[in-house]
Amino acid sequence: FAGVALVIGAPEASSGYLSLAFVVLAGLLWAVSQAMIRVFSRDDGRTLTVALCLFAAPQSLIISLLLEDGQWASLQSASLESWGAFGMMVLFGYIFAYMIWYHLLGRFRIDKVTPFLLLMPPLGVVAGALFLDERISLSVILGAAVIIAGLAVIVRTPALRAEAVEK
Repeated sequence: FAGVALVIGAPEASSGYLSLAFVVLAGLLWAVSQAMIRVFSRDDGRTLTVALCLFAAPQSLIISLLLEDGQWASLQSASLESWGAFGMMVLFGYIFAYMIWYHLLGRFRIDKVTPFLLLMPPLGVVAGALFLDERISLSVILGAAVIIAGLAVIVRTPALRAEAVEK
């Protein structure tokens, strides 16, 4: 968590803490839903991804229409670069990512694949640098290093315990 905090930054205003609370709540709800999908789903990753898209897109549109304004003007004024970034996000950040994720959930226990979700913040920063020319700060590099080190500890510790038991 310390690495993620370094990568995404700490909340700077009092409203930032409320936003952070919503992000944590969303993460918790997402984790519960993934565990439920692992237990109850009989479909493959592709089928699950398509089903989620079919339900999520209309819900997102309705929420956007209720809570936001200026959508039509934004669509009309969006640059080709913005549409390209949106397409890349949809294709790689959602469709391919979830197809792989649900495939892994179908093959492995959830506790074996979940730690790799910690790679999302550093990979997002790298993608932003590569595709959107965003700058990477020293705190982000340090945060990514902490995340990768933590992931190595999480993934490697059970293997080390198993080796110790065998000896």
